[in-house]
Amino acid sequence: MTDEDFWLKDLEDYVKGPAFSTCSDEDAVMVVQMIFLFRGLIGRDDNMCIPSVVYELADSQYNWNRY
Repeated sequence: MTDEDFWLKDLEDYVKGPAFSTCSDEDAVMVVQMIFLFRGLIGRDDNMCIPSVVYELADSQYNWNRY
């Protein structure tokens, strides 16, 4: 695991925190997309480490739509 890896729980805590309201619309959509992907579609738990390839995919709207 690298410093760039983070956990699904970290994303959910970020959405619930005050910093989420100050992030850009694009970043907010990316975070919610990743939570939806792992919680809703894949059904992972809080202890799931999100690989960097996934947030690189979510960061590119074109690639995300193709996926």
